[in-house]
Amino acid sequence: MFSIIITIMVLELAVPAGSQWSDLFTSQHLTALVAYLISYVLVTSFWVSHHNIVVHMRTVTPIDLWHNALVLLPISLLPLMTEWFDRYPMAAAPSVAYAILYIVTVMALYTLAARVARQMRPGYQRDDFVRVNRHRLVFMAAGVVDIGLANFWPPITWVMVALISGSWITMLLVRATRNTSHKEDQS
Repeated sequence: MFSIIITIMVLELAVPAGSQWSDLFTSQHLTALVAYLISYVLVTSFWVSHHNIVVHMRTVTPIDLWHNALVLLPISLLPLMTEWFDRYPMAAAPSVAYAILYIVTVMALYTLAARVARQMRPGYQRDDFVRVNRHRLVFMAAGVVDIGLANFWPPITWVMVALISGSWITMLLVRATRNTSHKEDQS
């Protein structure tokens, strides 16, 4: 699903009107490219997060399957929101809609992760999993702040999503390094 979303977004990119480098670097094409790159990082971040959540599921019930479908619903709308925000980067409505979609997706991942955490055995791995999930609350709060700011300066949504996604990826990489060290210490 995530790779299909990325494919849909890249297919929305228009081919430049001419064959010169300058045709590629028009403000319209640069805006579309930035919109794509930020959404690409966002989808990839959600993809990795989703994988890191579901890999810990010990059992899968019909409720889990429906919950997972609800996690995928908001992210499936990202190509639409990306295109709308790309077309009207200085308009509040597309910016706020993109931020709302971001918050709803993070909230869905949060609830799925909380459900999976209840299946995990107590210990370091579960504690770390819960700690990572708490960070999602901070990112949702940042999204709410973004909605307020986007009404005054709509491009703030791109800035906020890029910063949040970048910090999330950094946190996960640090966590992965720490977990590898923790496993080596236990050996």
